[in-house]
Amino acid sequence: MQAPMLAMAVTLGLTPLLNADSPVTVKVQVPSETPAARRLVLHVDGLQLPPGSSGVVRIYANFPKADSTTGMDTPHFLGYIALTARTSHEAPAERNISLDVSGKSSEIVGDRDVSITLVPMTGREVAPQSSEKLTYRRLYLSRQP
Repeated sequence: MQAPMLAMAVTLGLTPLLNADSPVTVKVQVPSETPAARRLVLHVDGLQLPPGSSGVVRIYANFPKADSTTGMDTPHFLGYIALTARTSHEAPAERNISLDVSGKSSEIVGDRDVSITLVPMTGREVAPQSSEKLTYRRLYLSRQP
């Protein structure tokens, strides 16, 4: 029998996530570790790109001042999401992304709450229009076996 997944969630509706040079920081609860559920997984549900676009989002823990110039060599860095659409018709499709962050950041160990900062790496010089923003529905952490 599979152990239940423990999760703490922030539900945000269809929320504009980022635009060029505008990271977003969200505070989420860290679920308690149990013997059956030790892996810590970050979920970004309902992630949606504007039509015909792609991008990379870097993810940092407890580092709200992270921006597009922040490197991946900081202990706050958890990982990144790379999104590409094979066709322009696929870009509007929502995606659910899970990233195992167990052991990736000492910033989360022992915390009950953690600030997750998502940083766009768009490579664009001009900010996209509001209708062109990357969006998401939920950002949360869970514990899994």
